[in-house]
Amino acid sequence: MKVTGVIPILLLFLINGYVNCQNFEYNNNVHFEDGNFSLTVVFQVEATYNSVTGDVCANGVTNDTANLMCQNTSNLQAVGFVTTDYSTFVFNSVAYSIDCSSGIDTCPGTQVSNCDSYGGLLAVKCVIPIPECYSQSVVMLSNPVNTTIPSGGYYVTGHPVTCSSSGNYVPICNSVNIGPLEIIAICAYTIIGSGGFNGAPSGVTVPPPTLRSSDTVSNQFSCSGSTYSNLNCSGNSIISSCPNGYATVTCQKVKQLPLMESVIPLGYRSSV
Repeated sequence: MKVTGVIPILLLFLINGYVNCQNFEYNNNVHFEDGNFSLTVVFQVEATYNSVTGDVCANGVTNDTANLMCQNTSNLQAVGFVTTDYSTFVFNSVAYSIDCSSGIDTCPGTQVSNCDSYGGLLAVKCVIPIPECYSQSVVMLSNPVNTTIPSGGYYVTGHPVTCSSSGNYVPICNSVNIGPLEIIAICAYTIIGSGGFNGAPSGVTVPPPTLRSSDTVSNQFSCSGSTYSNLNCSGNSIISSCPNGYATVTCQKVKQLPLMESVIPLGYRSSV
């Protein structure tokens, strides 16, 4: 989705900010793009010196400075760049040529009439990663496939993944002891069912999990509690691989439904 000129209120909270001393303001948005894995925001920068606000010129501003600006206005994982790929607009009657070589908190500025001779107006592009998940207690089957067993019933089989501290799903290694409580948690998050077992039915080929990164896994995962309603699960995430492959779990479905209809995270379940 691409939006130009109009900025959602939530985004204003993300990109409005001030840096100590010269009061940089980042609210003149010129581009907004919501992708699958990241949020891209392009904005112009204003600076206020001695109560006079002006546009900021591009000369003297490096990608390192743009990176710090993005991290100050969005989050520490954002990556920033100086960009000339988008249209810019004059918002003030004066402008500033700034020098942030000593750090973003101390950027002396020289007032100029416009930025024509100073590299043009500064535009900063921020690429902000969008988390896949927000709670490290979340565990579910990734990319599961419909299966059946000889005794009857409808099942789904897949590799369980858990939420890492960075907000991405990571696969659980086959070396992890997945017991009854872990089965309950995995199946509850995946299909709102509590029954299941380790492994796959005979003859079933389990598709690989859908992962943003293939170099991070979980080799420690466990759940505590006595019932579904008070389960507390947690796992780790390390840069490594699973020597014996990923864990595989099969969950029983209450009734035959398309997978996407039945995948509802636990946190969004409502009681009737």
